[in-house]
Amino acid sequence: MDRKALRHRAAVLSTAGSCLIWCAALPASADLVVFDLAWSGASFGNGATATGRITIDDALLANPGNNSSTTPGLVTALVVTISGASAGNGTYGLADFTDFFLNTGSLALDFTRELVGQPTGQDPWGTFQPGNTGGDFNLRGASPAPSDTDNFQLTTNGGAGDHLLLTSLRPFEGKPTIDPVDRYAWGENIGWTDWRWDPGTPGKGATIGQNFCAGFIWGENVGWIQLGTGAPADGLQYTNTAAADYGLNHDGEGNLFGLAWGENIGWITFDQSASDPPHLDLATGRFAGYAYGENIGWIDLGSNGIHFVKTTTIEGALTTQEAWRLAFFGSGDNSGDGADSNDANGNGLSNLLDFAYGFNPDGPSSSADSLEVSNPGPNGEITQLGGLTFWTDPVTGEVFMRYTRRTDYAAVGLAFTDQFSCDLNTFENATESPEVIATGTGDDGTRIEAVQLKLPLVLPDSGGKARFGRNQIQINP
Repeated sequence: MDRKALRHRAAVLSTAGSCLIWCAALPASADLVVFDLAWSGASFGNGATATGRITIDDALLANPGNNSSTTPGLVTALVVTISGASAGNGTYGLADFTDFFLNTGSLALDFTRELVGQPTGQDPWGTFQPGNTGGDFNLRGASPAPSDTDNFQLTTNGGAGDHLLLTSLRPFEGKPTIDPVDRYAWGENIGWTDWRWDPGTPGKGATIGQNFCAGFIWGENVGWIQLGTGAPADGLQYTNTAAADYGLNHDGEGNLFGLAWGENIGWITFDQSASDPPHLDLATGRFAGYAYGENIGWIDLGSNGIHFVKTTTIEGALTTQEAWRLAFFGSGDNSGDGADSNDANGNGLSNLLDFAYGFNPDGPSSSADSLEVSNPGPNGEITQLGGLTFWTDPVTGEVFMRYTRRTDYAAVGLAFTDQFSCDLNTFENATESPEVIATGTGDDGTRIEAVQLKLPLVLPDSGGKARFGRNQIQINP
């Protein structure tokens, strides 16, 4: 999902959030606990790995006992990301799995610490071996999602890919991102709220993420307020349409929207349609704007300029290219369908070139069309998106090479090297820089610019006249 879509979703959900507060408030939050998951293929001789996060309603969990998705509402959110596998790489959500298994063995497990290795009365929990009697944890999915193939063993691509062994299942403790000094927001009716992690209560700090937030904030007069579990049902953002999938979202551009829950005060709305909507400055990390609770009134996040909440980092922030891959291929990894060298849509350009030029990498692309611009110059507009094109000035007869590039190409690490040849055998680097002649929007929704460079009459090395041109493109970390 691209950022334009996220902004649209922010507008929709902030409005929906208001309706939920005013019209039909959500039921009280379930007794949810969140766990981080990890698998590795090392025991099976492969380099595949997986990470995940699962949210369970603790009130429905049998401990000791054999739990599965036959218990309605037991698992409320799930996200699993497969990387480095021969097949099935990507991120999968709750809807991609048909069943869930958690067998504690004959003894109760301590869910406040790492589960792998705990005693079960038979083999230690997490043991993978024939005839294992020490419980199980597994997921069942259909290809390309991973699926269970043995106790504690998850296999990519619906069970037909690489085997993975569960190596960790532990409570989510959060990675609080709030500044140790600038950590307080003020509510006229509730006093100060502290957004910073308390070392004595793991997971009780606010974590500000690229797409969503998690953790708790503390109010001396109102108790804990939860910003979300850290595990949206779709792996991307909280829907805020069900008690099991609520929380504070971030559109990646500083706008905050969604719901927070306080057991003693009810729902708090972060609404982008408010006159001073809640937001943060990505350059400084400072919060501003207001959140609202029907039972407590307004909470000032920092608009008065005296006190404010500040985040020191954005957890899980992707690079621009990783976010682009995630939007089109479901994973930010440079692998599989989303690999730089892969031509996912068969348009003759690698994914890296599609990213650089502003073309759609996995659907219809304009790369085969002729690039056209109107009013070339500072105010020029791209009227038809297309691939690298040669244009002849009807007045002077001079020939120019034209192409598009992302307007943020330098910021994201892209380097374009323009080259010319007289015979297609040897190419020489251009000695001049291209001129920006128009701007527009790429197939992928990215802001792009059209540039042109005149073909030289005499190439500096060969002395021949330039008749052909091309780009070499690389991306630097």
